[in-house]
Amino acid sequence: MFASGHIRFIGFPKVPHDFSSITLEMNPDAPESDLREGMQQLEAMMRKVDKDIVANYGSSMVEKILVYNQGSTQAKVEAKLVDPDLRPMDTFALSALWREAMPSIAGQKNITIADSIGGGHGQNDGDVSFRIKGRNEQQLIAAAQLIKTELNKMKGVFEVNDSEQQAAKEILFKLKPVAYSLGLTTAEVAAQTSYSLYGLEAQRIMRDRQEIRVMVRYPKSERDALSSIDNILIRTASGAEVLLSEVADLEFAEGVNQIYREEGSRAVTVWGSVDSEQAEAFKVANAMSDTVFPKVKKLYPSVVIEESGSLKDERENTRTQLIGILLILLPIYVLLALPLKSYTQPLMIMSVIPFGIMGAIHGHLLFGMDLSMPSIFGIFAVVGVVVNDSLVMVDYVNRARERGETIIDAVLHAGQKRFRAIMLTSLTTFIGLIPIMSETSLQAKIVIPMAVSLSFGVLIATLVTLVLVPCLYIIGDDMARGRKKLAIRTVTLFR
Repeated sequence: MFASGHIRFIGFPKVPHDFSSITLEMNPDAPESDLREGMQQLEAMMRKVDKDIVANYGSSMVEKILVYNQGSTQAKVEAKLVDPDLRPMDTFALSALWREAMPSIAGQKNITIADSIGGGHGQNDGDVSFRIKGRNEQQLIAAAQLIKTELNKMKGVFEVNDSEQQAAKEILFKLKPVAYSLGLTTAEVAAQTSYSLYGLEAQRIMRDRQEIRVMVRYPKSERDALSSIDNILIRTASGAEVLLSEVADLEFAEGVNQIYREEGSRAVTVWGSVDSEQAEAFKVANAMSDTVFPKVKKLYPSVVIEESGSLKDERENTRTQLIGILLILLPIYVLLALPLKSYTQPLMIMSVIPFGIMGAIHGHLLFGMDLSMPSIFGIFAVVGVVVNDSLVMVDYVNRARERGETIIDAVLHAGQKRFRAIMLTSLTTFIGLIPIMSETSLQAKIVIPMAVSLSFGVLIATLVTLVLVPCLYIIGDDMARGRKKLAIRTVTLFR
């Protein structure tokens, strides 16, 4: 079913949020007026989409909108949604409409939509995330751009971004020989330039119990004009004043706000969001590893590419959980073998565990749900619960055999005597979990996969127990008698 795509594994399920938001990040050199205009465009887009929803469905999705900036280059537009019972569509469908109507904003670096609980991830993280490391900066940046391009081509992947942050253009200056003859140093020229533009604290005064710093610097009109930088006055050691352009060569260059390093190498992270209706994060990562990364490593051999962020964590957690399911089978076998005094009967009892897991998977298929980490937790519970019914059946057969009943009579009586107890135990468990499975509130979204795994796993395993365990018991008894007959014939032959 996994290979055919009828059921998928998505790691941790996305739970829709009551507060959906759009985060706008601008380029560092973008003016604040562009940020304000972008905020207004996003708010207008949200309101227009909501009007279209009202026109098509007769009810609104958005109760109110809050707009605020988070700095000079970042802003957030947050929409409080109406109560879940009043929504004409789910939160993810609303986000899809926002993406379709997203305006083009001048100076934007990235736009991110957060529509699920915990869906914002951490810094430099998304549904799929890759870290590229290397000591060759040019190859590193080129590899990151190629991975971004290929990731954008993947179906169901959107909001692709990277951690490489280009700062605003900066001015580099190199002292001329005349500067050294005047007794100037690079540090002195840099300090005087900073004082002219940023300011030098002259004194502090008290006003209404508040301390105010008095800064001496050039007028704002001169500080805002790039052309005035050449005319900044630099004082020499003798007290004379010269223009900055006379003692230094000025050059505009691209700056970098942050540089990430890991294990001595520079690192760039590329990440993106995945639409769970169209793709799986694990399959997207596998496709990138199989097709894109070999090409990138061939073109840029100095870089190292690895998974990172939530994708890496979810893959490790999934691997740990699967190993955990296998490890708990050993203590279950030991605990059953000790009182039963048999090596084969615990295997009969545990033979229903795979059917319990199949029941859990088919329960997800019936509900149209993807398998997730909470589903695995429910399967853990199934493994521990389904052996109970089998144990009751096998224990009754053992006691009947001790009373002198034949194997066929013992198995038939076990099915008759323990049918009600086994069925009632499983049905009460299944019925008790129905309210959780039918719950629609946000608080129940995370536990619903767990309840589906446990309820359907127990139900299917119970039906199998009533048929499979008696058959295995009879087969085991036939095999034991066959071994005894073979041993007797072997002894007779050698006599």
